[in-house]
Amino acid sequence: MRQIDLINFQNVTFRYPGGENIIQNFSFTIGHNAFYFVTGNSGIGKTTFLKLMYGSIKPIEGRITVFGTNTSVCNENDLMLIRQHMGLVFQDGRLFDHLTALDNVALAPYMTGQMSLERARELARELLDWAGLKQLYNYYPDQLSDGQKQRIGIARAVISKPVIIFADEPTGHLDDYNAFKIMQLFIQLYEQGTSIVCVTHNQTLLRTFLFPRLHMRTNSICLQEPASAKTA
Repeated sequence: MRQIDLINFQNVTFRYPGGENIIQNFSFTIGHNAFYFVTGNSGIGKTTFLKLMYGSIKPIEGRITVFGTNTSVCNENDLMLIRQHMGLVFQDGRLFDHLTALDNVALAPYMTGQMSLERARELARELLDWAGLKQLYNYYPDQLSDGQKQRIGIARAVISKPVIIFADEPTGHLDDYNAFKIMQLFIQLYEQGTSIVCVTHNQTLLRTFLFPRLHMRTNSICLQEPASAKTA
């Protein structure tokens, strides 16, 4: 039996009120175990594109289905259930300053009732170990480097075992050394079957990790296939 596509855009157009079209009549499908970079000039609409994919905003025209469900007609409760199968990673980390690294990772599945606090913390420890942060369970965000905070953000994104992760400039504030550490975590997740959609301006990463690019221009998005694939 054919698997349901994760994300499907059908003739999608989007613009903010009073603005020009950011996306116009765009159709595309993201399947299982896929990796795409999203590229384009600053201000072109890359974050908006991600928001459409995870249902934070709705298209002006066309249809977006996520896991087979038309998100344009979903209420907030439906969207919350859909997002339990997604992971979000932000450029600024968006950690809670009053929580330790451990509890920043454990909070979401506990608060949404997916698991007990004890189980969430157990998984959080495993994920922080995986991210190379074993000694930092009880550290607060102001005690951590930008690279460490971003790895905590990735651990938080994957604790609920999402089928797809959206990463909005996750290496934007990092040097190449730490950017590569972040990318290696994404590569591991991809190799385990998770789909990744990653916005980036980092040309070194784009030259090294030759995944397809969804390149945004004014009113349009084009798929750019790499000549070959290299993931390390």
